[in-house]
Amino acid sequence: MRFLQQKAVIITGAKGSGKSTLIKTLFPDLDVDFSEVAPYKAYDLSEELVVAEVCCTPETLNKLLFKRFPWKLHAGLILVDGSRDLRVDGRSAALISDAPLRALVLTKAEDAVSSRVEAAKALATRLKFEYFSVSSFQNTGINELREWVLTGRRPPPKPKIFESIQLVLAIDLVPVLAAGQLDKEALSEHERNVLKLCDGKRGIVDIAKELGLHPGRVRSVVDGFLVKGYLKDLRPKVIP
Repeated sequence: MRFLQQKAVIITGAKGSGKSTLIKTLFPDLDVDFSEVAPYKAYDLSEELVVAEVCCTPETLNKLLFKRFPWKLHAGLILVDGSRDLRVDGRSAALISDAPLRALVLTKAEDAVSSRVEAAKALATRLKFEYFSVSSFQNTGINELREWVLTGRRPPPKPKIFESIQLVLAIDLVPVLAAGQLDKEALSEHERNVLKLCDGKRGIVDIAKELGLHPGRVRSVVDGFLVKGYLKDLRPKVIP
């Protein structure tokens, strides 16, 4: 009966769109599992609210469309990867169609070219969804999205003077290696160089500086480590 009394925030999106990373950034206290688990992974935010990450393979979406979630829907987010061409499975939209709050969220906004941003905004308008652009890496748009998910309200825009302050206080992410032996032979030399610096202390920005790479490129490699099970966590770190 407890499930029926809880409300849920459903997060969907193609593999690699940053679902687990966004959940960890929105709610840092959650012990997020970065593996792809079907049909979904659920985390208790409180006694009343759950956040559930849906595995968006076609097989899983087909099953879920004919099976009710064990919670009352509160909000539904469809994530699209700002570093890639727009990809949205229509079944994801159908899955959250009964949620009172629905949004299309462009992730990895720091890597999004203007054409992808405009395409995402246009799709959100067609679906009659709210639109958010966020970066877990730079911590931009996160507070606004969290406020909307929890309350349904969007905070008023901040004066531009605060934009530079927000960048100074951006949250870096510290890759934490999984326990056990890692199959380093399966990695490219570039990936091994990044993995060598994942010591649980250095953030993505630190690793990028040491290797002379753009942080976005290092973050893409780290995302790949998460999918392969090389990492157990991405821990937020405030950039000094």
